[in-house]
Amino acid sequence: MARSKKRLEELLIRLESGEDVAVRDLKNVLTQVEFEQYEHEWEWIQDLKSGVGIEVCSEYEKIIHDADFTYNKAESGRFNKKVSKRFHEIAQSQYEHGLEVLREAIGVNPNIIAAYDRLPDSFSADISLCPDGVPRAVNSKSFHNQCTLTKTTKRELKIRSVRRSLADFDSNVDHKEIRKEGMEGKVDSVQIGREGQNDKLKRLLENLKIGDCLNFCV
Repeated sequence: MARSKKRLEELLIRLESGEDVAVRDLKNVLTQVEFEQYEHEWEWIQDLKSGVGIEVCSEYEKIIHDADFTYNKAESGRFNKKVSKRFHEIAQSQYEHGLEVLREAIGVNPNIIAAYDRLPDSFSADISLCPDGVPRAVNSKSFHNQCTLTKTTKRELKIRSVRRSLADFDSNVDHKEIRKEGMEGKVDSVQIGREGQNDKLKRLLENLKIGDCLNFCV
């Protein structure tokens, strides 16, 4: 059956109304490249949940774990104001040290950036010396993890994929010509399987986290 913008719009309406659609239906309306991207992204979301391909800074993780513990003691109400204030100061010092360690680690190995929900930029509005103000691993179960990639459902990913394809109808002349000539799905696919784990993870976060997460670890 010929693919069309109308069929994409109909599928999007079904998905946004809460209805799920079969993978077969999704494959029929997307190009081969678009469908492979969908499968690639879903695979990586599953890998993110299990920690596959995540290269975190172990020293930073330990420091932040200790800082959270100290901060929680300060907030517990078990101590007088003076002691609680001291715990807060210690926690802030630990968070600050952790940010320095993470920045240094990223300087040595930039791939570590992809493992966190934000950069350890001290000038950024979402960075501060408290539990919700420091970077968290994208697969972290912490309440303070700002990346929602690992919480993305298949239906949500299908919606994103269809929206991208619809945007492509309006912006990509080459794809318009391919559809017009009836050559859907014959575009050479990106050699995803040949990419290294870190490259694939960084690509996924670039595609999904920007505008979705940092809206979807990544």
